[in-house]
Amino acid sequence: MTRNGGGTAEWALAVAILRVYLSACKIRLKVLVSLDLFRVLSTRLSGCPALSDNAACVTCSEGADLVAAGKAHWESSNTSICTWACDEGWFRADGTCLQCREAPAPCPPGQRWQACEQLADAGCVPCVKTSDENEEYVRDFAYECQAACLAGFYNDTAKFAAGRCKRCWDRTEVVLDAARTQWFFALFDCTKDRNARWDFCQEEPDAVVVGSDPAFEGRCKLQCKEGWRRRNDSESGNLTCIECEHPLKVQHGHLTADRLESDAIQWQPESCEFACRPPWISTRRSAYATDVQNTCVRCENLDGSALCPIGQYPHGPYCECSECEL
Repeated sequence: MTRNGGGTAEWALAVAILRVYLSACKIRLKVLVSLDLFRVLSTRLSGCPALSDNAACVTCSEGADLVAAGKAHWESSNTSICTWACDEGWFRADGTCLQCREAPAPCPPGQRWQACEQLADAGCVPCVKTSDENEEYVRDFAYECQAACLAGFYNDTAKFAAGRCKRCWDRTEVVLDAARTQWFFALFDCTKDRNARWDFCQEEPDAVVVGSDPAFEGRCKLQCKEGWRRRNDSESGNLTCIECEHPLKVQHGHLTADRLESDAIQWQPESCEFACRPPWISTRRSAYATDVQNTCVRCENLDGSALCPIGQYPHGPYCECSECEL
């Protein structure tokens, strides 16, 4: 029993001595590795520094060819030796350094350019998904991951500071909203940042409003004022009116330089053609040549009495009083 007990004690002592030795070995190894940081980065201690006092510096093999080729560089490390990293413009893959791709033409809509990293090549990567289901990514040469509202939607920044895509009104909705007014209105189509809308028609200097906008044209139905004609060569769609030459006044059978009274004529819509209002009659009535001045003349007084004194009668295109023949 004494021998067995003594053997057990000897065994326990041997285990304790081994543990102390291994602990000291680990401490010495850590110290040597720490001291190795002060050596040249491209070298390491040979053999096992924990078990030998004769360890010498030897050149690192892994990564040496990459450093020599100008693709990588040595780095200091607290956890390992012979540490290397790829230079800028290169990334690490399968134990070597590969050259990073250069940025091509702008990435497709919905993607952005990701710069090269230590362990990943450069390339187009997906944008963070937009939170608005009514918008889509669009190509923009100035900004990546640029989003815009879908067709039929507009970006409402008036009610939402960050913007929100809302559905555009159709013509029926705009007209119903405009029905509250008692005046003619113009319709304006939806834009990228404004809903479809209506606005009151505006008078033009040479035209009058005769109806609302029939479609989303942004302008009302206009008609040239009386005494104005529509310009025939107008191709822009905008109304252009030109003032007509106003008829001259006839007095005592002679043409004057004064303008004829407005109530004497009836202008045709958007035309310089006119008709004489009774009791005025045309100077180009069928009995007379058409080379006389086109105007209206009155051959009797407004009260229906004779224009000429007794013994005279209105004669000629201008109703000049002429003597009666016996």
